[in-house]
Amino acid sequence: MHSTTILGQLITMAKPEEVKALLRSQLQAGNSYRIATVNPEFLVEAFYNPAFRQSLEQADIRLADGVGITVVAKFLGQPVRSHERCTGVDLTEMLLTMTQEQKLSVLIVYNPTGLTSRERLLQWLQSQYPTLDVSVISADHNLADYHSVAVVLNALGAPEQEHWLNDHFMEFPRAILVGVGGTFDMLSGTIRRAPLVVRRFGFEWLWRLLMQPERRLNRLRRIVRATVVFPWLVITHKH
Repeated sequence: MHSTTILGQLITMAKPEEVKALLRSQLQAGNSYRIATVNPEFLVEAFYNPAFRQSLEQADIRLADGVGITVVAKFLGQPVRSHERCTGVDLTEMLLTMTQEQKLSVLIVYNPTGLTSRERLLQWLQSQYPTLDVSVISADHNLADYHSVAVVLNALGAPEQEHWLNDHFMEFPRAILVGVGGTFDMLSGTIRRAPLVVRRFGFEWLWRLLMQPERRLNRLRRIVRATVVFPWLVITHKH
């Protein structure tokens, strides 16, 4: 596990086994700990959006998500291997598995206007993690009953999820908090997850963009930000 600074953000490159060890350690410690999985879109948004940049900087660790981050890290002189990254999907699966095994509780903040309904998400959770102590709420729900949860997964999407976590993290003094975006759309089958070969080469983020049922222009804009604007910003702000 090692870190490099990209566009002003300290990004950590970690192998899956290193991420698992980190999660186990934090669950055992029982302290508030914020994790962000950072892809090129995040860094472009943070560059132009001061409020989002501030929220992202509040995370205790920013894990590299996607091949774009690792390629840029290599360009900046870091000895990075392609598997030193962690997607939101991988991180979520790790956390759900660990919390079920350790009989800990999880809070999921879902997006009522998103692709996956609360009912579908609950059905998927019951089928995959039948003994997991999990609650699924909307962002405006009263949090008084959830201060003792071990994990908070916010699925509002960026930048809203980072702002929400920044505003509410003090209400969860013993939790790992993560913004997971459209992770549950993939896991629940609402959107088909990328084939294994696509994931191995680190292009799951691009697959997600292509699979999003958005207007073509918006989808193209997001791809351009990740594949053109991001490397251009890195090259022009290298020093």
